[in-house]
Amino acid sequence: MTELHQQILGTWALVRAELGGAGSAQGAISGGEAMPPEIAARVEIEFDAESAYRVRFAGEISDAGHFEIFAQTESEAPPHHPITLHGKVGTNAGRTLPGICQLRGDRLRLCLALEGDAPPTGFASPPAANAAPYYLVTYRRKTRPSAHI
Repeated sequence: MTELHQQILGTWALVRAELGGAGSAQGAISGGEAMPPEIAARVEIEFDAESAYRVRFAGEISDAGHFEIFAQTESEAPPHHPITLHGKVGTNAGRTLPGICQLRGDRLRLCLALEGDAPPTGFASPPAANAAPYYLVTYRRKTRPSAHI
C-alpha cells in the first residue's frame, strides 16, 4: 500500500465537479449545467483500507468498486499520481477508469478518463468535442478512518 493510498482513506465530500469543461455534479451531468450546491452537498466518496471505493448520493451507493494507486519514484513524480477505479456496482459497473489524483491537505482532486485506456495528463476537463471526456472532481475531507484500520 502506497503512502498516498493510506492518506486518502476516509470519506470525502464533493466540492466541485466538471465534465466537458462545465461545472456539474455527478448524477446531474447533462449539457454542462452548473453544479447546484444542494446536489454537491449530497455526494461523497469513501476509500477504505481494503482498496474499495463507494460513491454515495444522499446516502445511497451510486457507484462502487476497487481502486489502485500506483507508486512512483521521486525522480518521476509529477504533481499528481496515477489512480485507476474499477467499477463493480452502479454507474461505472464493468468499467475501468484510468486517472490521476492529487492530495493537498484536506483537498483531493481526481481527473478520470471516461473513455479509453490512457489517463489524463493534467487536471482539466476540456469540451468533449475536442477530446476524450474527462471527469474532474474536487473533494474535501469529511472523515478519516478509525485508528484500528
